[in-house]
Amino acid sequence: MLPRVSVCIPTYNHEKFIAQCLESVLSQKDAPPFIISISDDCSSDNTAEILRQYKDQYPDKILLNLRTENAGMVKNITENIYSCNSEYISLLEGDDYWCDEFKLKKQYEILEKDPSIGFVCSSQIVLDNNKQTPNVEYEKAFKFTLDAFIIRNLKVFNNTKFFRRSVLPSFLPAWYYTSHLWDWLMHIFMLEQGDGYYDPHPTLMYRRHENAYISEKNKVSRMNDCLIVLPQLDKYLKNKYTEILRDTSPHYMELSVAYYKEHNYLKFIKYAFLYITKSKNIRLRDFIWKLRH
Repeated sequence: MLPRVSVCIPTYNHEKFIAQCLESVLSQKDAPPFIISISDDCSSDNTAEILRQYKDQYPDKILLNLRTENAGMVKNITENIYSCNSEYISLLEGDDYWCDEFKLKKQYEILEKDPSIGFVCSSQIVLDNNKQTPNVEYEKAFKFTLDAFIIRNLKVFNNTKFFRRSVLPSFLPAWYYTSHLWDWLMHIFMLEQGDGYYDPHPTLMYRRHENAYISEKNKVSRMNDCLIVLPQLDKYLKNKYTEILRDTSPHYMELSVAYYKEHNYLKFIKYAFLYITKSKNIRLRDFIWKLRH
């Protein structure tokens, strides 16, 4: 009999963190039957050896894929997700860990009670140099649709998600695999199939460190990626959200700030000019604040 839940964990050079990550899953209480599906993206540190030790200790609980070539973050996690055959899937990256020992139980019960919900997400706690900062975007629980997600620009923390496998898209466009926005895009694809549900209680310790996939050092490439991907997403969604998705001014502002902090003043001036001339609602105070902090 297949377990009801797969916990999908992508890893890459997480030797300092992977044991805590796995222990936070293995210590879940009153959880539905689950299996842990791990895909290591050809780590160059001791991550693979640690994973082998856990596999030996929990042979019936852990599925382990040790890649021999680096596939990249997006391909590694996406293929791992689609390899899961269980009814439900929960996400957790190898450098983070769960802080709620009833996470699987609570999120599973929410989806079992309401078939209209495609995925559940929650708030998180940011862990930065041992400093813990709650990241609670919304104070109350609520359901939301694709319209609400895009129009209200709702935040979903990817590693808090618990979802039905049935909301996974049967086809992923090529630009999904090349985008830094892959997790945000996947939220949208899933919301085409079912509603989202936000729980304000944190379930995740999200770790910030210099080698994390999302960091300040790749902010420029992420913002440039927005300018490339959003028009393609707009076309994919049949131009339903054109006014929002084709508004480039926020990305121009972020790019100008990023280039200013890199001391690339020519590009700072270029994107600051584009922000001022293209924006319908210039937020000068926000712009100056971002430059100073």
